[in-house]
Amino acid sequence: MRDRAEGYVTELPYTLGYYPELDPLRARETLARAGVEIAPIRRACELGFGRGLSLAIHAVAGDAEWWGNDMLPRHVEEVQTLTRGLTNRIHVSAETFAEFCARDDLPIFDFIAMHGVWSWISQSNRDVIQEFIDRQLAVGGVLYVSYNVRKVWASVVPLREFLVATASRPELNAKSLPDRIEAALVAAQHIVACDLPPARDDPAFEKHLRKIRHQSKAYLAHEYFNRDWVLFDETDMAATFEPLGLKYGAQAKSGNKESGFRRDLWVREQAPRVPRAPVAEGSVENYVIVERAKIDEFNARLLQRALDEPYLSTLASPATGGGVELGWRTLLALGAHRAGACDATSIAASVTATLARLGHPLVHEGAVIKDSQEAAAILHREAEGVIREIEGAGVVG
Repeated sequence: MRDRAEGYVTELPYTLGYYPELDPLRARETLARAGVEIAPIRRACELGFGRGLSLAIHAVAGDAEWWGNDMLPRHVEEVQTLTRGLTNRIHVSAETFAEFCARDDLPIFDFIAMHGVWSWISQSNRDVIQEFIDRQLAVGGVLYVSYNVRKVWASVVPLREFLVATASRPELNAKSLPDRIEAALVAAQHIVACDLPPARDDPAFEKHLRKIRHQSKAYLAHEYFNRDWVLFDETDMAATFEPLGLKYGAQAKSGNKESGFRRDLWVREQAPRVPRAPVAEGSVENYVIVERAKIDEFNARLLQRALDEPYLSTLASPATGGGVELGWRTLLALGAHRAGACDATSIAASVTATLARLGHPLVHEGAVIKDSQEAAAILHREAEGVIREIEGAGVVG
């Protein structure tokens, strides 16, 4: 696996998150607001889909046929388990980028997507993907690619290099990756406390360390500890994709142009540009025609999975073909209701039991709630809100 991984972290699975930017209908709406009209997306491909929640939701609830590839077999198995028997519009494989992109049995795609991939892979893999896009993306097709922005992340380089170097010390080789990451974080705290370089010479070192110190090890592993960690700007992306006949269309997520993580939508030539006009959310024609019973079953599987996944917070929406963000504790409450807990007290008790079993703190409005009575009151209010939504048919699932 080490050779196939090419420096990418494989010891820890990534968090189970949903990324709405990968929704083809949303991409069409975003481009329409930018004055770019594209045809409906019928065939889509996600490269490096991770644990594949977005891929699964869009394949089950949307109307596009999806191909997905991720190097880790356990990620493929997870998607297959989640979608088994619910759709025949998903094709997943566990291959390297070189293997997948060399296949001759793939269709021409209307949409090729990469979330959290471009900055964390080798140049040779970026070359492979560039050739794949050139060969497989349809005229008028859309490319979605996200990446870390140089002008924002450059200040993080000293901390990232220190953490990676520390975690790679020979005396830590026998430890697990989470333990090596923890050791690196502790070492970083030590040099801050002792005013040693590189922390002494770089105020951003301590500032960013405080920001990431208590984030999940799975997130930190995939964000900071891959061998390849490359920063880009708009000029770099234009130099890569404009020679393929692509033109920049829009940011897939509004308000992130100046953030450290860009989400670009590129459109292949011959997609007509039209004058900008207000385009309301959901105004682009929705072609989603899916059996509601299949989405209900899919959401039931997600509710069951939420019992062990504190970062799972999304269900599939039959109305949009995408995901709807509800929050993890809402999913726990919905699961409890589905299992027969019909009043707020019993639902809150079920959520409390799950939090205790997982050793997960109750976080409310950014603060950890340690007082048991306050925690019980919060969970009871949340349970009452979920019951109101269920009675008003306002919650998916």
